[in-house]
Amino acid sequence: MHIHCRCISLPYYLSCFMVPMGPPRNILVLGGGIAGIAAALALSRELSQKVPDLKITIFELHNVPSTSGGAINLNQAAQRHLDHLGVLEELDKMGADGGVEVKAVELFSIHSGRRLGRVDFAGKDGKGYGGYKARRVMRISLHLAMLAAAEKTCNIEVKFGKKVIDGIESGETVTIFFEDGSSAVGDLALGCDGVHSPTRMRLVDPSTLSEY
Repeated sequence: MHIHCRCISLPYYLSCFMVPMGPPRNILVLGGGIAGIAAALALSRELSQKVPDLKITIFELHNVPSTSGGAINLNQAAQRHLDHLGVLEELDKMGADGGVEVKAVELFSIHSGRRLGRVDFAGKDGKGYGGYKARRVMRISLHLAMLAAAEKTCNIEVKFGKKVIDGIESGETVTIFFEDGSSAVGDLALGCDGVHSPTRMRLVDPSTLSEY
């Protein structure tokens, strides 16, 4: 069975191969960016109690964590989810590099300079909504915090320098092939490799053009 869906909570495509034979035990996550690590952390948290021998392997194209990208604004919902995954704790350990609290955002017209409005994150009591305000953090800092959270999870492993070139489904497994000649076998493969996802374009849904 092939499944392809737009991931609503993150600006990435999520593609997957899967064999519908109960909870997956060996999960391959293709893409070690923010989306891929978040998916691995969420799956680990959800399945660890149900699947004692769960194994999740993240395969990242680059040899080191990418430093591309600027600052990211994390609203209350994003922070609540990251806290649930153990990432906020890692950001807090980074001190100033872990981002700054944002109480509100002022909106202005780029044409007239006129103030258009304000998005409030602090609330009437100044404590935020549900205990969370907003945070502005550099993408690389968030990435490193997520990697640190993943390293604390015994069933998640991250492998760098792994470029996907092909994949096949056979019986109850999916096999992913990499440019270095290696391969990996699992019963679920998630493509968390961006809007121009090689997983989707080459393996899952090559007939659909990628677009923002």
